[in-house]
Amino acid sequence: MQTYTLFQLNEYIRRILALNFSEPLWITAEIAQINQSRGHFFLSLVEKEEEAGTIIAQSEAAIWEPARRQIRKQLGLHIHEILQAGRSVRLKVQVDYHERYGLKLIIHEIDPAYTLGQLELQRRQTITTLQKSGLIGLNAQLSLPLVVQRLAVISSETAAGYHDLVQQLAKNAYGYHFDLQLFPSAMQGQQVGVELPAQIKKINRRKQQFDAVVVIRGGGSRLDLSAFDELEVAKTLAKCKLPVITGIGHEIDETVADLVAHTRLKTPTAVAEWLIARHLQFESRLLQQAQQLQLISRQRMQEANSHLRSVQQTLLYLSQNKLQQQHQLLDYISAELPTRAQQQVRSNRQKLDHLDKMIHLLSIENTLERGFTLTKAGGKVISSGQALKKGDKITTVFRDGDVDSTVDI
Repeated sequence: MQTYTLFQLNEYIRRILALNFSEPLWITAEIAQINQSRGHFFLSLVEKEEEAGTIIAQSEAAIWEPARRQIRKQLGLHIHEILQAGRSVRLKVQVDYHERYGLKLIIHEIDPAYTLGQLELQRRQTITTLQKSGLIGLNAQLSLPLVVQRLAVISSETAAGYHDLVQQLAKNAYGYHFDLQLFPSAMQGQQVGVELPAQIKKINRRKQQFDAVVVIRGGGSRLDLSAFDELEVAKTLAKCKLPVITGIGHEIDETVADLVAHTRLKTPTAVAEWLIARHLQFESRLLQQAQQLQLISRQRMQEANSHLRSVQQTLLYLSQNKLQQQHQLLDYISAELPTRAQQQVRSNRQKLDHLDKMIHLLSIENTLERGFTLTKAGGKVISSGQALKKGDKITTVFRDGDVDSTVDI
């Protein structure tokens, strides 16, 4: 059996690979890790089983600086959006084997359509999972205050969209005041899935201090916004204890985060306009109610004044009528009083005459004159025979004289 040195073996492998893979070929893989140095990109590519998720293949790859310039010229800034850990990519590679450094795939081209297709597939799977979990529409069930004034803002501190929101709210034409507190988070890349849920947890612990959560970032490509299609990000927003308002990307973009939010708006500027319009609507409603109250109060005052005038007229009529009745009564009394007084005097005189006659008729003299007598004992008139006893001295008074006698019974 022939014995080879390690160099000879590796050179033999290089020749075999060069013979069989003389032309570049397209491969699909997932970026497990990526580093950049002196304009070059160094990638660790893997392939995983669909169900178990275990790595079944792995290889190192590189994009040399000249190829990077060419790819960037082709894709623009999308190269940084695609070359992120966790991305599924389709790459045109040249198989390269070096006797010392081993196997390496040299990347010449990137197919962005493949990555976008994979992202869309993942997005649809995420939406299906959220629907089955009942999370889409969950946050929308929370009650949003009529005036949304205390805002927990999740954004990048240096993002232009965040500064647009702050400036537009601070300089609104109506002088409305908004309290904003920034909870900084990455708005692009893998860190979104770590930092945004962490900030939501902080806000949930202080939910009494805020009316709503605002998640904003400026516009970007579909790849820029892919972090907002991740399942964990969407779950966190859906389960937030405060209403979530999103202003992510442009009008044509709808992320999964938008689907689970309470209110979805196009951009940070649209969020500011919506908040100001909500304040204006509330103020207009208050002014409308104030006008209605003024109208009702005026109507009530008019009704009360009308009622008072009616009562006043009624009282005036009743008092005048009563006064007139009293005047008539006084006139009647004035006219009748002399006649009634004379009649009373005559009646009393007649009564007195009658009494005088009765007194005269009932006097002792008249009684004796009619044949009656009066018996006295001890100077007192005796009205009953039982008051006398035998031997008492009595005097009998007659019309024409007295007779003394002694009781003998």
